[in-house]
Amino acid sequence: MDIIEKLKQYRTTTSALVQDPQSAITELCMQLGGQIIDPLYPAVIRILKEYSYSSFLPDLDTKFSPIIHLPLLTKNEFSEPIPLNKIVMFDLETTGLAGGTGTYPFLLGFGVFTGEGIEIRQYFLPDYGRESIPYSEMLNCFSGKEVLVSFNGKSFDFPLLNNRFILNRIRNPFLTFQHLDLLHPARRIWKSLLESCSLNNIENQIFQFSRWNDISGYMIPQVYFDFVRSGNLQEILRVITHNQQDIITMGRLLLHFNWLEHGADHHGIHELELQNLCNLAISNFDQERSDILVDRLREKNKLTPDVTLTGYSLLLKRTGRWEEAVALWQELIQSGKNTLFAMEELAKFYEHRKIDIPKAKFYAERALEYLELLDELTAKDVYRSGQDQFLHRLQRLQRKMVSSSVSPDKEKNIT
Repeated sequence: MDIIEKLKQYRTTTSALVQDPQSAITELCMQLGGQIIDPLYPAVIRILKEYSYSSFLPDLDTKFSPIIHLPLLTKNEFSEPIPLNKIVMFDLETTGLAGGTGTYPFLLGFGVFTGEGIEIRQYFLPDYGRESIPYSEMLNCFSGKEVLVSFNGKSFDFPLLNNRFILNRIRNPFLTFQHLDLLHPARRIWKSLLESCSLNNIENQIFQFSRWNDISGYMIPQVYFDFVRSGNLQEILRVITHNQQDIITMGRLLLHFNWLEHGADHHGIHELELQNLCNLAISNFDQERSDILVDRLREKNKLTPDVTLTGYSLLLKRTGRWEEAVALWQELIQSGKNTLFAMEELAKFYEHRKIDIPKAKFYAERALEYLELLDELTAKDVYRSGQDQFLHRLQRLQRKMVSSSVSPDKEKNIT
């Protein structure tokens, strides 16, 4: 077969694969129940679909709440409650992950909560053009909404969406919205529990389900290129369903986070989730929530992590609950957890708060003895700075004892 015959066969095979673009769009509308937005520009399709809460939230009675309140998981970025009816979730499917003006978002998916579930609105652009149509329609679609919710949208989806508004010379209505990126709370609560905090892994490991006939994210750009070239609907339908499922999972994740943050008394919370929530409450200086979470954590785990107890003791100190803080520092010493920290805090407490110089000197000396023991077991230079710190403290305490005429006999009686 010479080159002319090969080219002839290639053209014949290729033309057999290519479907008429208009018929492909018409069939796509029929299969999805979609609509062509403007008959003058038949390449832009609007798809509306509703999912009831019972279809994606098995524990509806436990998890559903009309108001979301996530001060801990958002580190006080969202300290006020958010009504569900003020939220818009969004996710884009694009021709690549590079970002910038060369990356084309061919599928724009948005989800809003209703009384019955989640209503999804998608805009599919079957070719490269006329993209101003959906952006113009978006100007009036989400009036009354205030919060934009995404998964990893702050670093990719939203900057890309904003670029497309600018390129089409259309005002971006979402610029005034607060943006809640669920990836960050997911990492705060599950980083120590999951190998990956991807949306797919959260579905598998936390929600215990796998999508049927789903398409991998890395394949999506190529599927779109193939659709533009051939009009083949089979794979692009999977992409549209994939986008819908991403938005549904965001809604479920949002409700799950709300349950986690306010469900410390529920038995469904994993120990590591509870521990991470507790650490977040402590770092947020939320005394009331910290008290509840520490008690709950101690019920589940008698060996509460030292980082949690250390942070909690400093919060007790900050709020003037000295007796509880002292008891916790003594507990840390007895258990061998963060011993030097506890001894230093006790030395500070007795020197500056109780004005009990002999007792402060006692804990400074114990700290130096502990450091000497560590020096025998490890390299000396590791603990040299700690020794210098406690030696300086001990010298100051000795000067205070001399100035206050504390007798040596009284000092020996300190235990």
